[in-house]
Amino acid sequence: MISIYAITTIIGRIACGLALDRFPTPIVTTVSMIPTALGFFLLATPMNSVSVISFSMILIGIAVGAENDLISYLIARYFKLRIFSSTLSLLMGCVFLATATGSLTISASLKATDSFSPFLYLVSGTVLIGSLLFLLLPKSRAFEKVG
Repeated sequence: MISIYAITTIIGRIACGLALDRFPTPIVTTVSMIPTALGFFLLATPMNSVSVISFSMILIGIAVGAENDLISYLIARYFKLRIFSSTLSLLMGCVFLATATGSLTISASLKATDSFSPFLYLVSGTVLIGSLLFLLLPKSRAFEKVG
């Protein structure tokens, strides 16, 4: 599963980069992130065959690869260059804070339910909502950048 995840992460980075050069940013971002929600949802279900878990890891790997490119790209696209480093630092700080919060949440979920499923359903739902929020980004290039 680790090999599947690693290979699809690379594929996700390349595919997302190619898509960003050809299609509107909000659509590419949304389409790139939604597979993560489906992957976590499938992992939460009782379906635990090797094929379902492999498919889930493919979906998650593609999205994680895309996410690495999208963070920097979205900041460069929507914020002025003079605040790029500050904005990227703040965003990465939020990512690390979310990771820590997720660790605490999964621990509480395991203690309360003795299962990963409630946490995975929660993550799946929040990722889906977050993915759809990207559709609110400006589609045209004729907008004032922030900063």
